[in-house]
Amino acid sequence: ALYLGDPILKPHYAIAANDVQARYRALADAERGVLFGGRLADYRYYNMDHAIGHALKLSRRLLEGG
Repeated sequence: ALYLGDPILKPHYAIAANDVQARYRALADAERGVLFGGRLADYRYYNMDHAIGHALKLSRRLLEGG
């Protein structure tokens, strides 16, 4: 979606709140057979190059049996 100055469409990222992050982590850890990755899974902002780097590291670890 285009932003076009509309505050409702303005892109944003979650604010790191430890209690919310801990609840998300507990819910994610309870899921079996699902991998969470990227900015929302880590609950932090990454530039796109860092997000891709993390994805490559995760995929390499999984392919090596880790």
